[in-house]
Amino acid sequence: MSKGRNVTGTPDGAMGPEAEPGATVTEPESTALAMMVAMPTTLDALVRSVPADLLERRPAPDEWSPREVLGHLLYVERLLRNRVAAMVADDQDTPMPKGAPAPSPAAPSASLAEWSRERGETLAWLPTLGPTELERARSVSIAARSWRRWSRS
Repeated sequence: MSKGRNVTGTPDGAMGPEAEPGATVTEPESTALAMMVAMPTTLDALVRSVPADLLERRPAPDEWSPREVLGHLLYVERLLRNRVAAMVADDQDTPMPKGAPAPSPAAPSASLAEWSRERGETLAWLPTLGPTELERARSVSIAARSWRRWSRS
């Protein structure tokens, strides 16, 4: 793994009270984590700035309304956290947890509040992963991408 900062943002090898447990992350991972942290506040501001009727409106018959998008974000946040947890749990070929059918989306404010809570849980969980777990998840992800490319050929 390349040198960088751990998932809490402290430099690799930091000693003393500023040192936090957690795995090393590269610059793109730090950027992704920063975006994950900022997104609940950004979405909250967007949802509050839009009239309620617009949150229900689909831009086209085959496209999702903002309410449906918020419901999907909530569903996927839970599903992906469960799948990453399965990846880091062991180095066996553990099948990925299947998602239950997505529920009908709730009111935008309710979906957003629940998604923000779930995102907070994800962000609290990520720093608990050590280098071995993150490397395992990265290896599974690389293998999955390779398999998809190979299976399409």
